[in-house]
Amino acid sequence: MALMFKYFPKPKATQLPKIARNGQRAYTKYGITTVQDGGLKPQFATALNIFNKLGLLKIDVVGYFFCENVEDVKYLLELPNYMKYNKRFKVGGAKVLLDGSPQAKTAWLSKPYHIVPEGKPADYSGYPMVEDEDKLQDIFNEIVKNKVQVLTHTNGDEASEQLIRVFEKAVKNTGIKDNLRPVMIHAQTVREDQLDRMKKIDMMPSFFAMHTYFWGDWHINSVLGKERAYRISPVASAVKRDMPFTLHCDTPILPPHLSYLLWTAVNRKTRSGEVIGPDQTISVMEAIKGLTIHGAYQNNEEDIKGSITVGKKADLCIINSNPLEIDVDELKNVTVLKTIKDGKIVYKA
Repeated sequence: MALMFKYFPKPKATQLPKIARNGQRAYTKYGITTVQDGGLKPQFATALNIFNKLGLLKIDVVGYFFCENVEDVKYLLELPNYMKYNKRFKVGGAKVLLDGSPQAKTAWLSKPYHIVPEGKPADYSGYPMVEDEDKLQDIFNEIVKNKVQVLTHTNGDEASEQLIRVFEKAVKNTGIKDNLRPVMIHAQTVREDQLDRMKKIDMMPSFFAMHTYFWGDWHINSVLGKERAYRISPVASAVKRDMPFTLHCDTPILPPHLSYLLWTAVNRKTRSGEVIGPDQTISVMEAIKGLTIHGAYQNNEEDIKGSITVGKKADLCIINSNPLEIDVDELKNVTVLKTIKDGKIVYKA
């Protein structure tokens, strides 16, 4: 990533207002009033702080710093906007990366890929991003000891196993019993037994539900095979356990199109029209909660956001139809007419 950014053109100061305006419009046109940056680096934090000081941020941004060692955790604890907004920007906690993606066949699975990539052995099942588990354990010990919320990227069930294992051990090592709301980001192939253990430690799954459409057929035919693919993004399994969960688009991998996200979680149709795991479909209201009230809870903001309630912020959007009344296949066509942040219109179609 560092090599890639080396070749990106550096924006000029005169371009900052346009960058901030266009970036926020990409979210507000879909009704989003709080954005989560799940991979914050110091240079991005600097840019956000500049936008913030210049009054260019019209919606809230919550950032999670990449932590690759114990020193990174200590660094974020010293930030002035850690766990509290400075105008429109705050640092919510840490981010850890444990594997790759299933569509690229780099997610770390417990069993081999359905069709292994060319040149790989028959038992190829992806790989971990952090092989030194003692180092990883030290990071999580520091995170839990300081009661830091952590978002951890895991797509494969073996990476999910590693996350659960080190978090359970960190709780035991530190003696911290608080609900720190750790989040398993993507949780694409998380198993039923793993969801049971996650509930015991208050770990939330955040599902990349749009995979069911954009890569569903690929998962069935090449990545996982039908049995495992039918459980990808097992949202209904979380609902059955009464676990709070969120849904996300992983922007910039896919646009933050919440109507499409709603449609994929409810219908689970692939590009070819196959329903990928009918028993993992959820109701429209359950999906809406995954975009609203559960999202506020995940950000430790359920007291001020997430529902239209007296005393909470006037963060809402006006849409062209009622998703609870239309045919579920039409959910992807719901459009935003206005987005309102703190009672002010920040987007108008």
